[in-house]
Amino acid sequence: VGTEFSLLNGAFQNTLAIQGMNVRRETFDDKTRNGWFDGDRIKGEYKGVFKFNDSLSLLAGADWERTGASTNSNTHRETMDLNGYYAQLMMEPIQGLFLTGGGRIDDHSTFGTFDTYRITGAYLIPGTETKFHSSVGTGFRAPSLYELYDTDYGSRGLQPETSFGWDAGVEQGFNQGRYKIGVTYFELDTDNLIDWAPKPVGYHNVPGVVHRNGVEVSGTAVLTSWLSLTGGYTYTDATDAKDKRLARAPRHSFAAGINVVPMDKVALNVTTQYVADVVDGGGELDDYVLVGAKASYEFAPGWKAYVRGENLLDQDYQTVRDYGTPGASVYGGLTMALPSD
Repeated sequence: VGTEFSLLNGAFQNTLAIQGMNVRRETFDDKTRNGWFDGDRIKGEYKGVFKFNDSLSLLAGADWERTGASTNSNTHRETMDLNGYYAQLMMEPIQGLFLTGGGRIDDHSTFGTFDTYRITGAYLIPGTETKFHSSVGTGFRAPSLYELYDTDYGSRGLQPETSFGWDAGVEQGFNQGRYKIGVTYFELDTDNLIDWAPKPVGYHNVPGVVHRNGVEVSGTAVLTSWLSLTGGYTYTDATDAKDKRLARAPRHSFAAGINVVPMDKVALNVTTQYVADVVDGGGELDDYVLVGAKASYEFAPGWKAYVRGENLLDQDYQTVRDYGTPGASVYGGLTMALPSD
């Protein structure tokens, strides 16, 4: 639940929000329940954006989050609090050059205080459709209560993971943006990565620094007013401190999509994903192809009905060795968007 409001003739945009959730997991063995995990979270946030002029804006905010959990082996409710404060400056010092610089302070009730930052830059060469972009930043993630206290998989000795990453790339447009292709190189180093292992079963910190690097290639094409195509490929090389491949990190991932608007208020989308060269449990997992589709219809202003299908080819595949995944599945529902005025 949230609200947005503006001050100073629209120059100061404000957002207040609160959210909550509850998750309950039950473990069964031969149809007999032998374990459970009950977790909850509540979060409040304020965000403000002050626009000095068309070339300079400041974003700042704060959030507070409390998580709680209990299990069949620890009925005492464990809790953790996380207070965050952040700010980001956004500017266009010269035409076509866009810069952002931001920082965040996280104060964790169990693991202490962590500072992170992110700097980005993009330059669109005037009179062309060529854009260069880059970013650099750090990250922090504390282990969740499930990773710490779950009866079967939790490990109370987990430590937070921290990371440093950067990327750089170029995007080229054609025909006034109707067609675009982009290439990006990235690197990410993660210290104390929180991972899952089958032996001994459960969560653990990967010793040393996990290194990821790779290349992303993406493209879009707006063929007509009612038909567009998207596509992308990501190559990722992920290894631990001993130069051993990281489990469950696909080396090759392809994705493609078709978006169709055959008539007013009707939208169709078909996606295909191909994942290849994944290792887990000391061996390779089978490659797989997933096909999904979605159709929606706006039957009243702001109201849409949709039906969505996933794994329509009914692929038998695994993302974690010996753990099943859903077969062909169909979902349906309603969405509502309130008018902005």
